[in-house]
Amino acid sequence: MIKMICYDRHGITYGWFLIIVTLIGCNSPGSVKTVADSLKHAKIVPDTAEYIDDIKLNGAIRVKTDLKSVVTELGQPDSTLMLSDQKSADGQFNKNITYYYFKGIEFEKDRDTMALLQIDFRRSPGAYLQTPRFKLSSNTTISDVEKYFPNAVDNELRGTDMDLYMAIAVPIKGTKAMWFLYLDRKTEKLYRISYIVPD
Repeated sequence: MIKMICYDRHGITYGWFLIIVTLIGCNSPGSVKTVADSLKHAKIVPDTAEYIDDIKLNGAIRVKTDLKSVVTELGQPDSTLMLSDQKSADGQFNKNITYYYFKGIEFEKDRDTMALLQIDFRRSPGAYLQTPRFKLSSNTTISDVEKYFPNAVDNELRGTDMDLYMAIAVPIKGTKAMWFLYLDRKTEKLYRISYIVPD
């Protein structure tokens, strides 16, 4: 199973979902056919050029930071949600975890650490992730992704409605975690990026 935060029309819903439901995401009609297919296509390719690491949100916020740093850059959260006995982004069960939502940008607070979980560029079009080599934003195109992550694109996740949406998984160096990138084939633009740790 994979941990994802999904948004419904009435607000924010948290849950655990099978990868078959969540790989394309709650806001798009696409879905992956089978768990086996998903894992096969999400395999980690041993190419260090395709890792995503050393990134900062809006060029200022590290993916793991503290609440003060996040609020200084993004302002006060739109909402928060505390859940008990949940699994954190690092895969550890903890008594209380709080989720912070900033107009499509989502963080998890586990003890004193804030961890970036997701950016929905449709809700926060000015947001971006800066790395030493490139920037990921609402202006990132399919051509950009093919240039940055050719192996991941070759192993694109397969499923229904993939003529409308593209989903690729890029590993985070030194961990089993991945960044999942979701692109709209019609606009050819990146619309969401999510941090996911497969079990």
